[in-house]
Amino acid sequence: MRLWIVVACLPAALWPRALSAEPEKPDRLSPAARAILAGAREEAKRKTRYDISMGYYVTRFKNGKDTRRAVFPGGDIDPAIGVCTDLVVRALRRAGYDLQALIQADRRRRPRGYVGRRANRNIDHRRVPNLLLYFKRHGKRLTTRADAKSCPRWLGGDIVFWNLDGRGRIDHVGIVSDRRDPKTGRPWVIHAYPSPGYTAELDVLESWPIVGHFRFPKDGKVRSQ
Repeated sequence: MRLWIVVACLPAALWPRALSAEPEKPDRLSPAARAILAGAREEAKRKTRYDISMGYYVTRFKNGKDTRRAVFPGGDIDPAIGVCTDLVVRALRRAGYDLQALIQADRRRRPRGYVGRRANRNIDHRRVPNLLLYFKRHGKRLTTRADAKSCPRWLGGDIVFWNLDGRGRIDHVGIVSDRRDPKTGRPWVIHAYPSPGYTAELDVLESWPIVGHFRFPKDGKVRSQ
């Protein structure tokens, strides 16, 4: 095993504390990025519990309330729980972009590449490969390198995808934070993961192979809801 892999996979507990990271200058971020970041940070502050049994839940919540029926658009599972994709869906809604509706519309126009034999309003937007495909089509593609030269190209509100096991499966996603390690300049990430078991803001950008880095929307504008 190469040395860089060993270093990158150090447990999160060994990284610096979140409060030691320095926040980015707000004027570098677009209105949409600031809204997305605020939505993601709200999930981190709430410590939304990670629940891997995502496929068994129906998106029957809207604006935090249980409607007791499937909701579309704007549907959510219980806001107290979620996985990595739920974090991204909730964060983008703060900027006026509903991935539940956007992915259904995109799948109708260009179904090729989406996971699942047929469209499913309940789960399509909560699958990592589907999010990756959507952002490849509609987001601004950016560097997947995280070295000292590339770190300034990562901004708060960006979306990052990883391949956790290094075998090609795209299976994790997070929101880039506006906080950076003061020594390396490496941005932190807000993500939902089994460890620590809730949504958190941590120094994990290089913990797994990065396979995608996007900025959305391309124009940086907040959409009216």
